[in-house]
Amino acid sequence: MALTMKQEKFAQGIIDGLNQTAAYRLAYDTERMAPSTIWTNAYDLVNNRAVAARIQELRDELAAEILWDRKRIVTEATKNLELARDLKQVAPANGALSIIVDVQGLKVSKVEHSGVVNHAISGQVDVVQLQARADAILEALNPGHIIEGEVVEDVVNEEDLLPEDNV
Repeated sequence: MALTMKQEKFAQGIIDGLNQTAAYRLAYDTERMAPSTIWTNAYDLVNNRAVAARIQELRDELAAEILWDRKRIVTEATKNLELARDLKQVAPANGALSIIVDVQGLKVSKVEHSGVVNHAISGQVDVVQLQARADAILEALNPGHIIEGEVVEDVVNEEDLLPEDNV
């Protein structure tokens, strides 16, 4: 079933990053509508089979346009590496090389400690508490992401790794 012009505009608004109510306001005259009516109509519209199918179709088209596979990333990064070398620009060359290394899975993650380790912690350290503190620090360094196999280049002070009551 073909969409109306307003339904198509709503679907395009969703794909452009608008939330359901904003997309509904874009496509329809909502000047005299109560907010609850707009929310309900937007919900109903996004769950309409034809509209939902069109939104998915647009998402698939967008994904096909922006899909980058490993080969394309390495090819583009290699071009950038060669260009940076030709221009004798070390930092951009190193950036392109870093991308190639990351994509190829060649980066080795390693954690090194330098400096004095304070073993004079009063009482015993609760391993669960210490793990929770470490997880909080990792989350602060990289919010919303699992840090497994990545190098975290931010500096973390040793006292940040101690349980809060010992700081």
